[in-house]
Amino acid sequence: MRRIIFTVLILFVTVGLGAQKNEKTTIVLRSGSIIKGELIDWQQDDYVIIKVKGIADPLVIKQENIKRNITVDQNYNVQLREEIKGLRSLSKSSKNNFKNEGLYSTLKGHFITANEGNRARGTNGFGISISAGHRFSRLLAVGGGFGYDQFIWDSGEEMIPLFAEVSGFINNAPTSLFYNLQAGYSIALFDDDFLIDNARGGIMIYPSIGLRFGQGDTKMTLDFGYKIQNATYTYADIWDSTTTREQKLTYKRMTLRLGVLLQ
Repeated sequence: MRRIIFTVLILFVTVGLGAQKNEKTTIVLRSGSIIKGELIDWQQDDYVIIKVKGIADPLVIKQENIKRNITVDQNYNVQLREEIKGLRSLSKSSKNNFKNEGLYSTLKGHFITANEGNRARGTNGFGISISAGHRFSRLLAVGGGFGYDQFIWDSGEEMIPLFAEVSGFINNAPTSLFYNLQAGYSIALFDDDFLIDNARGGIMIYPSIGLRFGQGDTKMTLDFGYKIQNATYTYADIWDSTTTREQKLTYKRMTLRLGVLLQ
């Protein structure tokens, strides 16, 4: 008889819990949003699992992230605290928004288009850059960085730009147009293998416009710009070591740049 009574009690509790977990639930968030769905599971002091219509996977909500109470039909109420941060649907929405303030850093690589003529002979170049700074608002960020440029591929005309930059974005959506302006001074490198005895850098100006895209805190950028760079190279004569020729250059090159933006 005791076994029968015990079995009946276990069945009753199990059925009751199962019915409880299938109740319709309303969760109120600190942001004011309201999440409605079917209560799948609730572990006190841990998490709540809720199935929302229109979302394939159940949502797992950390207890400590819930501001107000979970109101369930048939007078099933649980008092919880704090704001929801672990809710996937809201965190995804939050990640879609771009941070308008704070530190940022970038890593970019760019393709430098060639100039026609006997000197460059249509040879393209390339470069990379790293920058970091502070974003004061969506429209204004100020920073600085350095990089490496080779305006003619497989030549000794290499430069190390040191620059300040300003940038800004048109809107706060994940995808946005943006502007970027870099200006500074580049150090020219000399190379004995290419008979460059001496090299002197100069002023660098690099305006560009482009598109930011991607999700989360890491975004991609693609921009198109026009790079102006002054430099002077002194070449030795391969036949006469006492003879040199100096070339004062102003590179004016279209560039296409792809980057990663962290913040």
